[in-house]
Amino acid sequence: MESKGEPDKALADFEEAIRLDPKDAYAYSSRGNSRTMKRQFDKAIADFDEAIRLGLKIAFVYHMRGYSWQQKGDQAKAIADLDEAIRLDPNSPRRSTIVASRGRPRGRPLRRPPISSTRHDSTELRHPKMSPPIRSRRIASSINRS
Repeated sequence: MESKGEPDKALADFEEAIRLDPKDAYAYSSRGNSRTMKRQFDKAIADFDEAIRLGLKIAFVYHMRGYSWQQKGDQAKAIADLDEAIRLDPNSPRRSTIVASRGRPRGRPLRRPPISSTRHDSTELRHPKMSPPIRSRRIASSINRS
């Protein structure tokens, strides 16, 4: 139903779906997601609240509501929702994003976790700013010195 690249059309579609079936929790969740993309965080939170009230208690809804709270600057509510998202779906592919964003102040980009120096695996010892040939030589020389 969501119109790719046309957030206003998508919102209109979800509003029509809610008009036709006011108990459709998925329509509220989808409209909340569209409103989040349009940075209408107060309205998005209200939609996610309604989706949860109607029984849609899935990780995605809590994740998106937590993100909306975070963008509004309410870290306590954001953390509570992000924790609930992890509790509901601990194996979610979004889990690393949720964990990384839990303590992040509003507006700061997500950063990659620090590179581990305990493993001698070339994928773990890479430095993101090194070009591939230098990376290989540095890894080889650091292993030869030990």
